[in-house]
Amino acid sequence: MPHTTVRSALRQRARALAALLALQALLFAPCAAADIYKCVAKDGSGAPLFQNFPCSIDSLGLPSNPSAAQPAAAGSQNPTTQSTATPAIAVKASEPHVGMSGDEVRALLGDPETIEEDEPAHGGRISTWRYAGGRTLQLDQKQRVFSIQE
Repeated sequence: MPHTTVRSALRQRARALAALLALQALLFAPCAAADIYKCVAKDGSGAPLFQNFPCSIDSLGLPSNPSAAQPAAAGSQNPTTQSTATPAIAVKASEPHVGMSGDEVRALLGDPETIEEDEPAHGGRISTWRYAGGRTLQLDQKQRVFSIQE
């Protein structure tokens, strides 16, 4: 008879441990909440594009098309689409342009005379590259050009 008592006690402890683990998982599980935005692909295909930031901001954190932001309604059956496609701008291959990587700029213009690093309160790190002749380029934290001043 003592053998069944030991099994019973072990079962009770296993149940108590399982209940404790379940309670711990419920209490300490991180709460996740996010806004999901339904946008229109910028490649001109008109396909829906779901992202976790407003349509007015592109993936680099730069302003894109402010009139295109529309949060997706949860379970929406009749979504409305709005075109955010912008016409392609012809850019000379010998000139830097917005979206160009730091490596591409260096290959095109060489090393800058000075590089200033800044970390403003509203965003990530910004690098300001100054070249001879007064040309200044600003690069975001992903090392992509977002501003050019001649």
